[in-house]
Amino acid sequence: MRSKGFTLIEVLIALAILAMAFAALFTTMTQVTGNQIHIMNKTYGNWVADNVMNMASLHQLSNLETSLSDRGTVTMGHEPFTWEAKKSTTPDEFVDKIEIKVQDKNKNVVAELTGYSNHVEKR
Repeated sequence: MRSKGFTLIEVLIALAILAMAFAALFTTMTQVTGNQIHIMNKTYGNWVADNVMNMASLHQLSNLETSLSDRGTVTMGHEPFTWEAKKSTTPDEFVDKIEIKVQDKNKNVVAELTGYSNHVEKR
């Protein structure tokens, strides 16, 4: 007479297959989470760089006007970001080159931006 159900070997093989599938799923989810954090930091870093470039273009960075460099820290998305702006001359005497670098809290460079600004006097 044949018994109903699975043999011990069949159950062990099924458990081994499930364990491998869950391990692969866990690895994939860990990578996805890490990538999401990286993309979020890159996005926030680019927003910080855009904001600093706009401030520089509007001549709101007083240190950049006098010492050709400025730096600061800003919070974006509840995360601290450090930015550094450097100004240099161009062949056109009325245009300055502005380079901005943004780092996350781990000192990884998450954004770099280069732009140009004119020498209009502040009113």
